[in-house]
Amino acid sequence: MDRNHPSHGRPAAGFLTRVAFYAVALFFAFDAPALASARTWEPLVLEGKQISELLRSETSKLEVLAVHDGKLVPIPFQVDARRRDGQYALPYGPEPTASDNPGILEANDEVAMMISDLGPRLDASAGESLPYDALEIDLHDPLGGPERYAYVATAEHPERTFKRYVAYDPKHDLIETDSYRLAFTRGFPTDYAPQKRMHEHGRNIIDRFKVRVRAVVLGIFPFHLNENDVSNNLLAWKAGPIRVIRRLDHSVRLILGIHSPEVTNVDLFYRNFGENPFKVYFPWVPRLLFGDIHVRLSLGFTDLGGYSLSYSGMSGPLVAIGHDAKAERQIEDHPPEVRWVAVSGHGRVITQTFRPTPDLQLLHFRLYYHNDSRSPGEPNNDTSPSIGYIVSGWDNVSSGVHRLTPILLNTSTAYDPRILLVELRTPPAISVRPLSTEAAARPAPSPAR
Repeated sequence: MDRNHPSHGRPAAGFLTRVAFYAVALFFAFDAPALASARTWEPLVLEGKQISELLRSETSKLEVLAVHDGKLVPIPFQVDARRRDGQYALPYGPEPTASDNPGILEANDEVAMMISDLGPRLDASAGESLPYDALEIDLHDPLGGPERYAYVATAEHPERTFKRYVAYDPKHDLIETDSYRLAFTRGFPTDYAPQKRMHEHGRNIIDRFKVRVRAVVLGIFPFHLNENDVSNNLLAWKAGPIRVIRRLDHSVRLILGIHSPEVTNVDLFYRNFGENPFKVYFPWVPRLLFGDIHVRLSLGFTDLGGYSLSYSGMSGPLVAIGHDAKAERQIEDHPPEVRWVAVSGHGRVITQTFRPTPDLQLLHFRLYYHNDSRSPGEPNNDTSPSIGYIVSGWDNVSSGVHRLTPILLNTSTAYDPRILLVELRTPPAISVRPLSTEAAARPAPSPAR
């Protein structure tokens, strides 16, 4: 190859509300499978310090290459700056945040690409060559499969690809990939459609996100909360070929002048999945203020005809939604404890779970399933069906910082969703090494270059 060679979170309100919004704003998932997948859904995110030889380089001169069909070709990637306080530098929106050192790769910055774009190791005998400062990224999957490689370097005229996996329309708060379309209204998901190509214009299958919180404050005052009490505002965003990053502000109407805890978070959306890592600082122990806490989080659907329901630990066959009244009633009357929920149909599997964290072990999740549009006591007309979680265990939550990361995955039916939890618990091993002393590395450029 002959070439010359890229939160401030605001204080928010209500730990329960924050969990409610993000536990189901991303929705649906299985148990341990027999075989590992190809991790086709998963990104590889390197911190700048992992490619330390390239630190202080201009990000506009970075390139990432991999071997495909025997040729060394550019693959999509993006560089996302992180400030010294750990927040992403997001340049767009009503309250953008600037990088500490724009255009320069720093140790905290992230270089994101898709694992599926990595390829076999470069064979130097094939006549391909790399820039003198090239680094080899070696990915080993403990769950099996071949070693995968990519190469990152700097170049005066870097080779790039126009391929991108995500698109974002900030005017309509709309994220679109060749796997799904997702749009928000007032920060809540109100449009979702599985799809096989961008701009497919498929039918929206969701109605609205629903939160129901009931508690007793100080042992005396009844407290009720639903999604109409929650306010969300998009503050800043950035969209690249690999992911869309959004920062939001959240608030909720409380009573008795109780101060809400401090919450920070961002949303990250990729080709096949989205995740919402967030942390909340709780200055007081929840059980000292709130007792008898009941939380229900659910997503209402307009129609799930042709879809089936699955969940962790189920012993019977998939439940055909709307066509298996006995199984549906059993779930409604005796909600099972679950670690994931999934719906599958029309060639897609939509899976929801949480990344393992210590705080996740404090709470208990039971499956909420409701398929009756004549339910009383709802602030608006209920939809049929609704799927979500009944969350308990709030007495176990202490003061201090807590972290949760809900995940939504949308894949084809070729993916066995039971592998997801295993993949989340078993990340790939990554090593990075320079190639300057190996045959595949091109000699250092002359001063005239």
